[in-house]
Amino acid sequence: MSSTSMLIAARFASLRRPNLLVRDFEAIDARDLPLVGHKALSLAELLRAGLPVPNGFVVTSESTKLFFDSNGLQSAVRGLFPLGQTADPLTLTKAASAIGALIAASRVPQEVAEEIRRGIKRLGEARFAVRSSGAHEDSHARSMAGLFDSFLNVSSQKIMRHITLCWASYFSPQALSYYAAVGLRPDPGAIAVIVQAFVSGTASGVCFTRHPVVRSQTAMVIEACYGLAPELVGGRVTPDRFLVSRKSGRVLAADVSRQSFMLIPTSRGVKRQTVPLARQLRPKVSAKTLRTIAKLCSRVERYFDRPQDIEWVLSHRTVSIVQSRPITAIGRKSGRTAKA
Repeated sequence: MSSTSMLIAARFASLRRPNLLVRDFEAIDARDLPLVGHKALSLAELLRAGLPVPNGFVVTSESTKLFFDSNGLQSAVRGLFPLGQTADPLTLTKAASAIGALIAASRVPQEVAEEIRRGIKRLGEARFAVRSSGAHEDSHARSMAGLFDSFLNVSSQKIMRHITLCWASYFSPQALSYYAAVGLRPDPGAIAVIVQAFVSGTASGVCFTRHPVVRSQTAMVIEACYGLAPELVGGRVTPDRFLVSRKSGRVLAADVSRQSFMLIPTSRGVKRQTVPLARQLRPKVSAKTLRTIAKLCSRVERYFDRPQDIEWVLSHRTVSIVQSRPITAIGRKSGRTAKA
């Protein structure tokens, strides 16, 4: 075989070989769960099913492991947080701070950085959402919502930094406390990071396709706020809350709350902005938009064949789905205060 033929054969072999470091949403299937985590797998499946999910790619758990291994962080983490560590808050805070400092001082391996840059170029977007996606997070059996960080409106120049911040959030005081409580060993190979096209919303919120407190088969709950959703899911604003018919999308009950500030995108990221007084007590979304959200979220529930807790964003009259996780507890008071 000529040298040219060998080069061509090697090129085609590399195209057939799956990329274990970065996976585009369109290339992800159920076999990739250990690589991409529950959150990313759910988004990729919904995108493939034709739902309005912003496109993206995943920096896989293999990249995370390579980062930790190449910087010698595995043994350091085990030393700072051994299995069976007590849940003493001061001890956990010190361990989290030390691990975070080690991660911040470490370099992303060149092969990982190159794949991330290729992924950014393929997306062709100017601004991004960077979100964690854990192997245990958002599973049917266990919800780890709120333990890991997400970042919105990130420029391409700052994506690498925010990916490492997502990795560091896997070792936050709250996360370490959770691991200690349930007896989990924090494994860097269990977390991936989503890099997704950023959607700048005029309003955003969450939808519970089944009422999380009342065992209702006929209604869903939709919560809405002005601006970006972290203020809502973080519990910093009280959202409008609508009880919506699952069958017709008709609003059955509405509880509209005053919202005095909202989170908006800027050239440097996001910031809080005061809501004009005349808008503070208005419904954040129209009845027509609520019907659209209800219809989309019903499709999501049918796809997964189980009740879902869904984050949505309204931008230019278009509703996008940016996250979907199973509702793990129906019939008792919801503790929905997720960050990620």
